[in-house]
Amino acid sequence: EEVIIDRSAAEIIDQINKRVKSPYYSIYCGIAGIILFFIFPPISIVLAVVTYVVYREDVKRKTTPLFYEFSDEYSEKKFYEGIASFSDLAMTKSSWRLKSQVAVNDWKRNAGSNSSLIRHRSKIGKQNPNLLKTNVEVWGFDAGSIKLYLFPDRCFVFQDGVYSTISYNEVQVSLSDLEYVEQESLPSDATVIGKTWKYVRRDGNRDRRFNNNRQLPIVNYGLVAFSSPNFIAYLIVNSAEFASNFNQTFKSNTVNSLPPHLM
Repeated sequence: EEVIIDRSAAEIIDQINKRVKSPYYSIYCGIAGIILFFIFPPISIVLAVVTYVVYREDVKRKTTPLFYEFSDEYSEKKFYEGIASFSDLAMTKSSWRLKSQVAVNDWKRNAGSNSSLIRHRSKIGKQNPNLLKTNVEVWGFDAGSIKLYLFPDRCFVFQDGVYSTISYNEVQVSLSDLEYVEQESLPSDATVIGKTWKYVRRDGNRDRRFNNNRQLPIVNYGLVAFSSPNFIAYLIVNSAEFASNFNQTFKSNTVNSLPPHLM
């Protein structure tokens, strides 16, 4: 969703997004190379080299350098303590972004559950922000269609091909337990709290009508919510302990710095 930001941040984001949304001219070179491959193959090799060179120039043109200066040692210390809190989440074996929860009518064929979670594998830890170059270490999570990066002055969110920002004063982090029937590979550090069957009877026992009926673990995952008045994202982490550690340390570390120099 669109995020409400102050004027100074809006001006920076506007300049960043103008570069991000500018075209990749290398695409046209690539298309020409594919067409000429069927007409005159030797020329297509030359165009392949040209496409690579143009692509490198595209990336350079579309990338925005952001250079930060901390207002004092305390601000710098708080920033690195804040991103260090993500190391707790990064230690977890598996993580996902929770996209939605869908009601399921046939609970007998859904391990006894009345709903199904739509989730996307995510990567938590040190990040290389899309088309941004900076002089500070950036941590956050990459969940495919949505990416969140921790910068010294605010959180940057990359979604739908553009950037928006959230002030740290507006970011709320909350934690809850998620009881989940894991039908994929079980992470080694997951906490198993019970077992069920893929095809289950009303009394919870195995439905013997299905030959490929297998037992599934019921696990306790941590559900971390990042929210602001105009944004929310949920992360499922397989270790509730790591999620709890992150929740405590992140809340106690807010960061402040001078606005970035936009090149």
